[in-house]
Amino acid sequence: MRPILQSTLLLGTIMVATTQSGATPPCTADLDGSGAITTDDLLLMLEQWGQGQWCRAADIDRDFQIGVDDLLALVEQWGDCSTDELTFVLDDGIRMMHAAEPAAGVAPDGSVYLYYNDKTTQPGQRRVSVSEDGLNFPEGDPETSHEYDSRATLLPDGTWRMYLWSMDDQVLRSSSSTDGVQYIMDEGIRYEIQPEDNGSMGIYRAFSDTQGGVVLLYIGDMWGLNNIRRAYSTDNGWTFEFQHGDVLGDSDDGGTNNSWVDQSPTRLAGCRIRLFVMREGLIATFISNDDLTSFTQEDGYRLQPSDVPDLAVRSLHDPVVVQLHDGRWRMYVCAFVDNDPPGPGGDDYQCLISATTP
Repeated sequence: MRPILQSTLLLGTIMVATTQSGATPPCTADLDGSGAITTDDLLLMLEQWGQGQWCRAADIDRDFQIGVDDLLALVEQWGDCSTDELTFVLDDGIRMMHAAEPAAGVAPDGSVYLYYNDKTTQPGQRRVSVSEDGLNFPEGDPETSHEYDSRATLLPDGTWRMYLWSMDDQVLRSSSSTDGVQYIMDEGIRYEIQPEDNGSMGIYRAFSDTQGGVVLLYIGDMWGLNNIRRAYSTDNGWTFEFQHGDVLGDSDDGGTNNSWVDQSPTRLAGCRIRLFVMREGLIATFISNDDLTSFTQEDGYRLQPSDVPDLAVRSLHDPVVVQLHDGRWRMYVCAFVDNDPPGPGGDDYQCLISATTP
């Protein structure tokens, strides 16, 4: 299995891995979420020493074992830190023209892998581009592997899985990997949508939790309530059982454009999770302290069309957030742009832009 020493933890999606020779983003050792690495964090690590259950706070390198590498990371980060920055500042320029549905990851050398749907092809071809600074991306190559791909899930047993919605038979299937790079299609069905999903599934994200299970958050009933539902797996992400809908409590808001969608989870210190979502083209966030079972909305928006003055942005979609090696967070997001003439039916296009915390 590929060596892991913490990454931007898109929870449940592939962790943006660094090897032992790479940099470790700050504050991953803030086990109690206090904003500093102190003796309290050291004591928590010693209490969990040797344990391997997923997302123990002290498992800094996410190798399912609390050991010497985790201790070294804690010592290296000793002192004040913060991982809760919510202010995203727009980066200059466009990351990728005529592109949508981003996924991203940070490599050991700090370079950023950007996966996207190429909108110049029909149907859109998935491509990947690699940038040294995470801002200037060359034209991507066809996607043949999934290294540092935030759509992949590191499972409780240490293997990897990509979940794939099958349009042919309207079920969720999968492919699996032992190294997080090359995947082989699995047999059978991972999940069948519920009657209340009304035959449709939108964005879905799977991730391992603190109990050794795998959580699936997905959009159901896309032309009705169009909100997030929760399913759960106790067999290493092989089969899922529906648990409940209305995850963010928006079922009374009218559905369709009034619902929170495009969910993208990111792990913070202390095993807290920040869920980035979109509604009416605006990016907002919720916090969960219990494996994405319950949520509290954070004030304000993280990014909105008015933050992009140089483009006639109609709406923002599909945010994906990574942590850079210097500890900052960067959001890659798809912008729907009204060109000339403006409005639907004009010379509109989609592109990927980004914003970074100070």
